Amino acid sequence: MPITTAKGTTMEISDVASPATYVPISQVRSIAGPTVKPNIVDVTTHDTPGFWRRKIAVLIDAGTVSFDMNFDSSDVTHAFTTGLWNQMVGLVLSGFRNIFPNGAGTLKYKGYVGQHEFAAPVDNVLMAKIQLAITDAIVGTA
Repeated sequence: MPITTAKGTTMEISDVASPATYVPISQVRSIAGPTVKPNIVDVTTHDTPGFWRRKIAVLIDAGTVSFDMNFDSSDVTHAFTTGLWNQMVGLVLSGFRNIFPNGAGTLKYKGYVGQHEFAAPVDNVLMAKIQLAITDAIVGTA
C-alpha cells in the first residue's frame, strides 16, 4: 500500500456489547497513539557471562491514545451528560476504533477516558484534549 494522508482518519466510540455499535466522535483534530511498548525486565544474575545486562520482554502495555477536538457541547459524544466527560466521571469501559483513510487499516481496542482537559486559548477555539487508557490487546486489521 502506498503512503497516504492521515486526513480523514476517524475516531469512534461504542459500548462493549457484542456486536458493538460505533458512533463517530466529531470534530477530532490530531490523534497520537496508541503508544504501545513491551515491559522489558532485567534478568541479569551474578553468573551471567560477561559484563552486559541481560533482559527479556514479559508483557506488552497497550498504552494510550490522545487526541484534541473542537468542543461542541451539543454533540452527543462531547456533551457532559452523554459524551467523553460522562464516560470519564462514570469510569465507563468503552470500545474505540480508529479507521485510517484509503484502506490503510483499522485499530480496535477497549479503554477508559483517562484524561479530559479543556483548552481555551485566546486566539483559537474551545478545545478538549482527551487521553484514552487502553485496557487490553489492540486488534489491527487491514
